[in-house]
Amino acid sequence: MRPVLLLSVVMLGALLAPARARAEPHVATLRVVNDTFAGVDRWYSSRLELAAAMKVTERFGGEWQLALRGGQVLYTSRNIQRVEAPTRDHGFGAFLYGDLAAFHGRRRGLAVIRLRLGALGDPAFADPVQDTLHRVLGVRRPRGWPNQIRTDVGAQVTAGGGGFVPVRIRGWTVALAGLALGDAGNLRRRLRLGAGLSVLRGASARVALEALEPALLTAHVARPRRLSGGFSAGSVLELRQYDRFVEADGAPVRPDIEARTAVAAFRLGATLRWRRVRCSGDLARAGWALAYAQVWRQRTFDNVPRQRLHPDWHQWGELEVRAHW
Repeated sequence: MRPVLLLSVVMLGALLAPARARAEPHVATLRVVNDTFAGVDRWYSSRLELAAAMKVTERFGGEWQLALRGGQVLYTSRNIQRVEAPTRDHGFGAFLYGDLAAFHGRRRGLAVIRLRLGALGDPAFADPVQDTLHRVLGVRRPRGWPNQIRTDVGAQVTAGGGGFVPVRIRGWTVALAGLALGDAGNLRRRLRLGAGLSVLRGASARVALEALEPALLTAHVARPRRLSGGFSAGSVLELRQYDRFVEADGAPVRPDIEARTAVAAFRLGATLRWRRVRCSGDLARAGWALAYAQVWRQRTFDNVPRQRLHPDWHQWGELEVRAHW
């Protein structure tokens, strides 16, 4: 309970800050994650998120921001049309969630504490959402959702942060970034360690952290009347103690698989930002950004007994549209 109490204190302090401190910037984002971008459909199958963040005050030697995020994430077996519960593959599981997060940003670093609450099982609406999407796309439709993790409340606290070191070379910024995040709750218990490199022009070096973990997206003003952006590459190591979606706790049949304790992922992405300044209204003058990342991650489970039944790597694409003003 201590992380939850700490998060509540941070939120209360931020909301009691002077009103004049609640100025620009703001950011809103739509993020679509789907393995169909990589031509596959299995395991970590889909995520749809809406998020917003805003600066609220500058205290304790840094900048404080609040962020709200809501989304839906789906996990499936390799064969989504299998009617019977999978016995040697990843189980079906869905999570419909909301986040409340506080960020503390300094000149070359960022700390975060986040509370995530949501619904597992039927209230996550995985079956109708995936079925409708696949019907529109004209691809195979899922049949395995009756075997998903049962209805429950999911809760998770995430804490940690990261830093970045920018090096400016003839108008370009080369940013080295590193992060460490811990997750605790009834969904996952894990530690994530990451490192990355970004080559940017006209963009904040904080983008290097966002490229490693999109949930670290914060509000920062883009430069007007010019294009900006860059390219990023990085890797993240997940040290896992528990993963409810791999363990399939609460599913009708618990498959003969075990979660891997260490999983590596690699990310390669690009961001393009632009801004219009000749229109009236806050949103009309907003800066915009389009980001895409391709992700490769090791399979998160092994079969018991160990057999080479599945590809060792999974990949997906992450598309994000942002407005900041």
